[in-house]
Amino acid sequence: MQERRIIKLALTAAALASALGLTIAGATAASAAQSATSAATAARSAARPAAGTTYELTNRAHDLCLTAAAGGDGSNGDAVRLWHCYGGSNQHWHITNSEWVNGAHGLCLTAAAGGDGSNGDAVRLWHCYNGSNQHWVFTETGELANGAHGLVLTAVAAHDGSNGDAVRLWGNYGGANQLWTYHLN
Repeated sequence: MQERRIIKLALTAAALASALGLTIAGATAASAAQSATSAATAARSAARPAAGTTYELTNRAHDLCLTAAAGGDGSNGDAVRLWHCYGGSNQHWHITNSEWVNGAHGLCLTAAAGGDGSNGDAVRLWHCYNGSNQHWVFTETGELANGAHGLVLTAVAAHDGSNGDAVRLWGNYGGANQLWTYHLN
């Protein structure tokens, strides 16, 4: 959002300068606008999660971390829940080929196979196999969209922000329970 405001402000300033025949810091108005757009694009790219870096994924509705269930043994189908952030390896995630890999057992965040792209489809941990249901993209507004159907990772809205709250896939409606922040761990 702030990036759009910066670009809009830069373009407005460039248009005004151009109309008045002015230069901005020795550059033409058009080149100043181009520089502002390039800087904003670079900032957006820098803000994307980097491969090989470990993060905590935090849901903005209740500031809880995406967590591999502590009782999971590293088997396909292990649960993913929300829990207060405490820095455990089961809350560590890194990205590889658009896959979010959990630090506890090396399993990928996965939209459950057999999901038909409907609201409420399950999200589990599974051995990584580079399927579209294991690909995730952070949108510019903070949703984590799944590659199989475009549904977004969602903290179940009926829950109250307690440890153990579930996550599911849901169509994007812009709720805080669909917004995620990643923090270096």
